[in-house]
Amino acid sequence: MLIYSTLLVFTALVWGLGFVETKRLFANFTPLEITFLRFTVATIFSLPVFARRKTWAMSGQQIRRAMMMALLLFLGMYVQALGLVYTSASKSGFITSLYIVFVPLIELIFFKKKISMIFWVALTIALFGLCFMSGGRVDGINLGDLITLLGAFIFSFQILYLSHVASTYPHLDSMELNGLQCLFISIFTGIVILLTGHMPKLDVLWHVTDHFFSSPLYSLLFLGFFPSFLALAVQVYCQKKVAAHLAALAYLLESPFAALFGVLMLGERLTWFEWTGCGLIGAAVFFVPFMYRK
Repeated sequence: MLIYSTLLVFTALVWGLGFVETKRLFANFTPLEITFLRFTVATIFSLPVFARRKTWAMSGQQIRRAMMMALLLFLGMYVQALGLVYTSASKSGFITSLYIVFVPLIELIFFKKKISMIFWVALTIALFGLCFMSGGRVDGINLGDLITLLGAFIFSFQILYLSHVASTYPHLDSMELNGLQCLFISIFTGIVILLTGHMPKLDVLWHVTDHFFSSPLYSLLFLGFFPSFLALAVQVYCQKKVAAHLAALAYLLESPFAALFGVLMLGERLTWFEWTGCGLIGAAVFFVPFMYRK
């Protein structure tokens, strides 16, 4: 269980680091354009996997599973981005993270899954941590909050569906399954971009100011390889063995890691409230290896 917990923490760390590169790309691209470009790059990185596994011979049922995984992840990201138009980033982060509540409740109510008491203790600690990271208060409810809450529900079902596919069909190759997921997300976002008529301006990718590692091209390649191609494949691999609610708890580390890398790489500052929140979430995730294993 320890190795899977470590890999889940690694996944959250890479996703958190990905926030830094995403913020850098915001100067040139919209969230939808970034999603399209990063998953297109991830698909390109997946081509050797497709060739080795002869993915073109995969059954239609397996392809549909990958398509459903991609659709849920795409919808979650798209709805979250839409909610950000009407609400603050801190509220969006807090509400989106409520998937940690929805996942175990769905498992408990609809699938009659036994969940250990220590998980609920860890969950309570994590919720306090999320509250602290959002500034200690969430004032009022607006349209953006409700849209973001819908996104949290979608992310919950994405984690649960991924857990179902990964654990029910353990013979599926994690890299191949994620490669297909990246391909379909690229297709879905590409369709939306074509419908809206906002095509990304790729010429800005070649703009280099100080060095290559500060260029938009580097940020895009990083997002395409590490958080998308690699970390999402690790997520698939881990959820073959780790229960969905435990994986969801570990994924909460994405926010503290994003905050930490923001301080180290972007010069951002955190209040003591936010530092306390990071610590509480870290403490909650510490319990994961000691909890019920599938």
